[in-house]
Amino acid sequence: MKRILLTMAVMCQLYAVQAQDLMKVLKSDGTIVEYDVADIEKVYFETTETNPRNPVGSVGTAIDLGLSCLWANWNVGASSEEELGGLYGWGDASGSKTSIDYSNYPLETPPSNISRTEYDIARKKWGGDWRLPTYDEMSELCSQCSWYYYSSGDTYYLRVVGPNGNQIIMPMSGYRFGTTVYSTDGDYWTGTLSDNDTNYAWGLDVEQSDWTFGIVGLNRVYGMSVRPVCDKPVEIQVTTGTAGDITSSGATISGNSVSGVSSSVTVGIIYGTSSTLSSTSGTKKSTTSSGTYSITLSGLSDETTYYYRAYAVVEGEYYYGETASFQTSAIETYAIGDLYPTRLIQKALFSTCLTAARTGK
Repeated sequence: MKRILLTMAVMCQLYAVQAQDLMKVLKSDGTIVEYDVADIEKVYFETTETNPRNPVGSVGTAIDLGLSCLWANWNVGASSEEELGGLYGWGDASGSKTSIDYSNYPLETPPSNISRTEYDIARKKWGGDWRLPTYDEMSELCSQCSWYYYSSGDTYYLRVVGPNGNQIIMPMSGYRFGTTVYSTDGDYWTGTLSDNDTNYAWGLDVEQSDWTFGIVGLNRVYGMSVRPVCDKPVEIQVTTGTAGDITSSGATISGNSVSGVSSSVTVGIIYGTSSTLSSTSGTKKSTTSSGTYSITLSGLSDETTYYYRAYAVVEGEYYYGETASFQTSAIETYAIGDLYPTRLIQKALFSTCLTAARTGK
């Protein structure tokens, strides 16, 4: 049905152009305007009527289904799980367009992905990190979740249960062509343009007739539901390394690491003689890294237990590894005549003997 409607509209436009050498338009004031067909690139009709399914709604809550991203608990334009929400053309961030001209969704030659862009209605209406799902994310929802349906009144709903047992409800909201809303089926946009035909974009299509569903190419001019997603929070982890090359006054802490960052950040070691270490206690020695790093400590006291922990500073916030400890060694001292004198004493003894040999004393 969706394809038949669009085909009929296109055929009417083509016939209007090709049937005559001149196109004449009778205006409401009785005047006629003529256009040479050779000068006309295309003919389309655009209504000034507003989208009948463009409710205000409210921002939803992110649900972790155990997938690669978080899914909203209701549609754009809705304020609860079972509200239908709006029906929007692909790339119409305003949500108000009812035109059947492809150049309005959003351009004649559209970008391959509108998620996170100015054409993303989820980002426009909800703000923050909300966005349209990509083809891969919608495919993951289809393949990794269990799908059930139920009805409430005249509306059917899909209950989508993730691998971790959490769930979201997706209404069978229908679709819109121009200003006409068709109540069957459930169609949800992704932000990804079809790679088969640029007049289409990928979307979830659920057929109520046989309850089959999948990702298919859908005409960009159709009004479909939008279920936003957002990225999972980045988990920054800091690991404290081990102490080595320990002397009476220093040590090297190797194998420290930070993960969950995309570029180098300030990292380092906080150390001291107390096991209570934070950004405001202990001594810090820092560098920059986005992975594994080592820190060399110096100026330490001999025969002393030092506590240390790795840290990273990301957007002004401190993240810490576990606390560990090591003990510096004692200073080795020897008297003249000891069995194993230090090199300093050995040098002094050698210098004395050399002087005596030269002077004969």
